[in-house]
Amino acid sequence: MHRKILDRIYALNPSAIKLGLENISQLLAGLGNPHTKFPAIHIAGTNGKGSTAFFLNSIFKAAGYKTGMYLSPHLMDIRERITICSTKIPEKNFEELANNLFCLMEKKKLPATFFEFITAMAFLYFQQEKIDIGIIEVGMGGRLDATNVLVPLVSIITEIALEHTLALGTSIRKIAGEKGGIIKQGGAVFISSENKETVAVLKNISKRQKAICFQYGKNYLVESPVNQALPQKFSLTFQGKKLDKLSIKIPGCHQIKNSSTAAAAALFLSEKYKAINKNSIFDGLRIAKIPARMELARKSPQVVIDAAHNHQSITALIENIPVFFRYNKLIALLGILKDKDFKKIIQTLSSRVDIFIMTEPKTDRALPAQLLEQRASAFQKTTFIKKEISKALEKAKEIAEPEDLILVTGSFYTAGEALSWMKKRWII
Repeated sequence: MHRKILDRIYALNPSAIKLGLENISQLLAGLGNPHTKFPAIHIAGTNGKGSTAFFLNSIFKAAGYKTGMYLSPHLMDIRERITICSTKIPEKNFEELANNLFCLMEKKKLPATFFEFITAMAFLYFQQEKIDIGIIEVGMGGRLDATNVLVPLVSIITEIALEHTLALGTSIRKIAGEKGGIIKQGGAVFISSENKETVAVLKNISKRQKAICFQYGKNYLVESPVNQALPQKFSLTFQGKKLDKLSIKIPGCHQIKNSSTAAAAALFLSEKYKAINKNSIFDGLRIAKIPARMELARKSPQVVIDAAHNHQSITALIENIPVFFRYNKLIALLGILKDKDFKKIIQTLSSRVDIFIMTEPKTDRALPAQLLEQRASAFQKTTFIKKEISKALEKAKEIAEPEDLILVTGSFYTAGEALSWMKKRWII
């Protein structure tokens, strides 16, 4: 891709956050409001929204529909954010759309953040390609997120945790209120969180909006064996229908909740999308692949890449690693961003990790590796500092025995850089 285009897009500053719908509404109006030209599913939450989107995408693809998926952040390539039937937007289309959008911004003197710019590009691309369904992930929050110009067929709200507190609020109640802003008047919403406070807030919003509300564990029910190996198996009961012998190849007990939510939402839409049935749901879940979610990137020594980036997701990760993988020592390669609770993250990891390698992803938002090392030393852990992720991986490979497991985690930036480097230098 032409470097000038990328430089110009990144000059919009991916780290800058400007919540509000004014900029995106003006941009989209200048493009003919493409977001009104395709049906969509809108997904908010702190953890699980990306995985739920991947499962939905796989189900609708298995049924033969043309899917458009919009995700953030990306791991290795900015074009991963905008896909059709799991294929990244081609470079030619990306450059053309970016140039057109920059021309519009100059002509009409319209401002845009990085996220607003990419969101407008995605919506225009989906309209041009005449997708059957858009699966759209919220960037941050919900109520004032640039994606919230949509009036979706279904909204989904996954697990909610204390994150981005400066922008969204300092309590679960306030953050849930912001995420619940994607629930539309007379719409339908699926809630996969089991937190009582979260559920109460979201149900109140649903009531005010006169929206149909489906709650995990109440309106759609899941039965699954305890302590499963892969593939994970479960059954789903929703609206009088029971789907038995569903399975997923993605590790992590929490992925049963994400996949069953996707399946229930797809079933709800099966009246409109007639090709959605038991078979397409079964096939879609079975073949779904999700990058950087407990992804086994190498077998000897085992290297698992996971984009867990907050205390809640790190806790789920560290609880699930020994359930789905066998190893002697656990070596954690850790790179965290400044706005995360690194003290809690390291404390949680220390319960299972034998050796830490502290690193820094290439972003001005990265926490210094030395700060992470100081925290880990409080738990008497062997710790190395390798600021460059490439050198951290080499160090991990050097000290790991064949039966050990190297866990790369802490942020999407860390996971993406590691995957990118491994694909170029290691056979994975």
